[in-house]
Amino acid sequence: MFKKVDAVLPDPAVVNPVSDYTITPDPADGFTFTFKNTSKNFTKLEWRFGDDSVAVGDNVTHTFVNTGDPNANPRFAYVVDLKTTSSTGNISHKYINLPISPEAIAQFVGVKDATTPNKINLSVNVKATIKTVEWTFTDADFPDPTVSGGAVKKERLLKPQV
Repeated sequence: MFKKVDAVLPDPAVVNPVSDYTITPDPADGFTFTFKNTSKNFTKLEWRFGDDSVAVGDNVTHTFVNTGDPNANPRFAYVVDLKTTSSTGNISHKYINLPISPEAIAQFVGVKDATTPNKINLSVNVKATIKTVEWTFTDADFPDPTVSGGAVKKERLLKPQV
């Protein structure tokens, strides 16, 4: 007597995705980056930028709203994650710490005025979309009884007049 045996099917081929990408900073805006997907063997992908935003698509551009949280990460870095999923449901991640340095966004310049004694011309060179910068000056030459040692003068211009 022979016993009937069901045919054993081979395991399906497993497809493992490989997550990979490149990052290109926007030369005019220190907060904006383009992310280009170079992953292999995937059918679905998802970008997470470390600032609670998510995107899909092979190539995405993302603008961060600040330089990051110095309390969470002393290097002001965002953790960018690309998650890819294969046709068999396997998942791969690639994480990159993306630092956004405040010094790369704004450079403050002070130059002594050649014609006026005790005058410094101040300006800021910014690599971002910034409408105003708040400058705060304390100077004993502007007496203010509410401030010890002088007055506080505030300007909201890119190039203040002091």
